[in-house]
Amino acid sequence: MYLAAGLPVEGQPMFTSGASDALSNTTMLMTVDDGRRMQFRSAEAATDFFYHDCPPDLAQWACSRLTPQPLAVFSEPISVPRFWEGEPPRSLILCRQDRAGGDDAATDRTTARLGVEPFWIDSSHSPFLSQPATCAELVIEATKRPPIGLLTPR
Repeated sequence: MYLAAGLPVEGQPMFTSGASDALSNTTMLMTVDDGRRMQFRSAEAATDFFYHDCPPDLAQWACSRLTPQPLAVFSEPISVPRFWEGEPPRSLILCRQDRAGGDDAATDRTTARLGVEPFWIDSSHSPFLSQPATCAELVIEATKRPPIGLLTPR
């Protein structure tokens, strides 16, 4: 189940396979730990990016649980060849207000490479917080829809 997620390209790092340009926004993020990790500059920046449609107290709670993200996960090549060899069940739920998502072309590429028809929810990157009941219903529905195409690594 892919929920507000991208799909890495086999053998490439996330930044070259459609990671959001917003992650490189230095007004929102800063590096820490001698440049090895990044974090939001403030809870307001994190809320604006991930939780803008959540109740303020819930967004504050979610922000309090964020930790610095290692940059290596975005810059090191990703290789999962056995994943591409199988035909696992898979579904995709995308968020219409997702500020962490890519542009329409990136969304189309991910959808085609997964071989799925996506489900949509009108929420931020965090529908499990902003619309938990609707999100849960979509997850259940998504498990019932089979892929419409093959899974492709590139």
